[in-house]
Amino acid sequence: IPIGATIEVSGGASVLGTEWKRGIELAIDAANGEDGFTVGDQKYKWDLQLKDNQSLPDQAIANYRDFVGSGVNFILGPDLSTALPPAFNSLG
Repeated sequence: IPIGATIEVSGGASVLGTEWKRGIELAIDAANGEDGFTVGDQKYKWDLQLKDNQSLPDQAIANYRDFVGSGVNFILGPDLSTALPPAFNSLG
């Protein structure tokens, strides 16, 4: 199952974004375990797709649109409160 994350890996908030990235990776690894997770009779694994938003709201918006355009239904981030509303609202 693809899950996207638009993270501040570079730019002014990269210190926060790098830690947030590590936390997401840890959570995905824990959720997936060795064999994935089971829902009903089906086995699944999260497929983490990371994109650097460069600590810029416009790049976070572009990342959101890329994720949605490629069929990603679960999106995390951006971490910065100033970038989240424009990115989320850009989806309509």
